[in-house]
Amino acid sequence: TGSGNIAITLALGNRACEILATDISNESLTLAHENAAQHQCANRISFLKVSDPPLKQDYINYAGNNSFDIIVSNPPYLVPQDVVQQSVRSHEPHSALFDLHASDGQTYFKFLADFVDHFLSDNGLAIFECDADRACETAEIFKLRLKTKSLNVDIKKDIYKLNRFIIITNRRF
Repeated sequence: TGSGNIAITLALGNRACEILATDISNESLTLAHENAAQHQCANRISFLKVSDPPLKQDYINYAGNNSFDIIVSNPPYLVPQDVVQQSVRSHEPHSALFDLHASDGQTYFKFLADFVDHFLSDNGLAIFECDADRACETAEIFKLRLKTKSLNVDIKKDIYKLNRFIIITNRRF
C-alpha cells in the first residue's frame, strides 16, 4: 500500500468498487488512510496490516471465501545487489523495495501466485509490477503455482519497453 496511491487511484476511478489495501507497516497504513481521507474515498478502502512475509491466513481471516475482481501489487522484488537510483533509495523505505527473505527477489510473487489462485474471481484481473530482468522467471513462478488452469499469465512492457508487469486473466475471456 505504501502511501495509498494505487488504492486511491482505483477508488477514484471507479466509485462503485470496494478496495482492500494491505501493508506490513502501520506507518504506511496510517499515511495511506490519511491520503484516502484527503481524497474523500477512505470509506471505500479497508486497510489491513499483514505479516512479512505475507501469509494467506491474514487474508482468509479478512475475506473468508470472498473473491477479488482485481488484484494489484507492487511488492518488494529487488535484491541487495540490484542497482537502484539514489533518488529511489532515499525516498522509499528499504522494506518497500527489497525482498529481504530470499536471494532471488521472488518471495512475494510466490505468495501472490497462491493468493491469486485462492482469491481471484472468475472474471478477475491481476496486475503485478516486477523486476524487468526477472520478469520471465516471475511469470514462470505464476505458471507453475497456479492450480486454476483457466488462468493466463502474460508479461507486459512499461513505457520504456521493459518487461515490467505480470498480467493474469481468465482464459475464457
